[in-house]
Amino acid sequence: MEEDKLLISLEESKWSRVHTLYFISFAIGLFIEGFIFTVTSYATTWYVIPRSLQVLLLGWAFIWLIIGISVIGPISDKLGRKRTWIYTMTLYAIGGVILFFSVNYVLVLIALAILVASAGGEMNIILTMAHEMFPRRHRSKSVMLLTDFNGGVAPVIAGILGFISIATTIVFERYLAAITVLVGLVALIIIRMKTPESIRWLEKSGKHEQAVEEEKKYFKNQIDPAITTQTITKSSTNDKKLPIWARLLILIPIGWANTAGYGLITYTLGPLYFPKVIAYIFLFAGIGSFAGGLLGIFGDIWSRKKLIFGTYWIVTLISVIIFTTLKLWTTSLIIFWIILIAMNAVEQLSYATIETMKGEVWPTNMRGSLTALARILPLLLYLPVLYFASLLPLNQYIIFNIIIWVIGSVGATAWLIWGYETGKGVSIKIASGE
Repeated sequence: MEEDKLLISLEESKWSRVHTLYFISFAIGLFIEGFIFTVTSYATTWYVIPRSLQVLLLGWAFIWLIIGISVIGPISDKLGRKRTWIYTMTLYAIGGVILFFSVNYVLVLIALAILVASAGGEMNIILTMAHEMFPRRHRSKSVMLLTDFNGGVAPVIAGILGFISIATTIVFERYLAAITVLVGLVALIIIRMKTPESIRWLEKSGKHEQAVEEEKKYFKNQIDPAITTQTITKSSTNDKKLPIWARLLILIPIGWANTAGYGLITYTLGPLYFPKVIAYIFLFAGIGSFAGGLLGIFGDIWSRKKLIFGTYWIVTLISVIIFTTLKLWTTSLIIFWIILIAMNAVEQLSYATIETMKGEVWPTNMRGSLTALARILPLLLYLPVLYFASLLPLNQYIIFNIIIWVIGSVGATAWLIWGYETGKGVSIKIASGE
């Protein structure tokens, strides 16, 4: 009962200074992850390399993202969320320094491998910890808005970086990329020293006394004496639960479609077909994503499963429009920029929704590992997509992208029918099925 009182009290608490520090820390972490991932596309232009090696570099990022997620996820369940940050931030420091001094293609590959692995692990911890620490009334919008720093702000900044390099040199671009990561790392270290370990993780790991100490130290003993057994029972009711395997079975194709569909247009279309306008693609895609991500402010009042269903089918429709207007936008890029902004606005909203779900539907003692698994499998399935798509002419490439989004939309429809509601201010205890 004391455990339930503590966790419910924290979940029902008002927004505090600690939550603000968490939000800033998570925002910087997600920005760095998105920035690093975007830089991997730029890196294909840093040295003169054949197309096959361009595909290697693009796939290289996904491989190390998978490695980082798969290693860090279980570690965060074992050692704790905050403690695991020590490893990811150390990797950021090593990778950032190597990138700064990367004088050849091999060093760039090594630096990006370390940075992307760390970024993947960072994002996994953030998606795990955010659900455990944010108050129920603000949890959904907070997590959805945070993803905007990853899918919206990061590409815009990376796009600006690309334009700066056009006016200077590629070497200067590489320096700026490395410095951006290292400056962000310093900010993370300073802020994270002022935030506690996940109290929910401490409780579920049998560390009740430490959880109480952390709550008293950082939240000034906010336990509400008005919380009764009746309140706890009422807030813990969930009349619809899916077994973990069923949740994975539906979420994997949804996540895969978002990863592959977004990746083919935003990350690989430029390097493979339009290398001279990569900076423009990132900039306009980022503007659209940022605008769409701001709608996450309504995350606590919108239905999560209806939002996934609607956004996926809308992106599918926009993908069809891209194909039917192929001749128009390949001769007039202004048309493509308009379509790209619209597509990324909706896509970012779908991304924010599915990324929020990936971390909220699992029990606390396995949240890090299962969040990792829900992210790893779509990424693994994207690797053959990336290779196959690189062999296609542009028109078939766009058709292939449509097929991917149709598959994801079918998955979104399945969740609408058989899944349960995790948005609209639902308690994390209900969303996780605990």
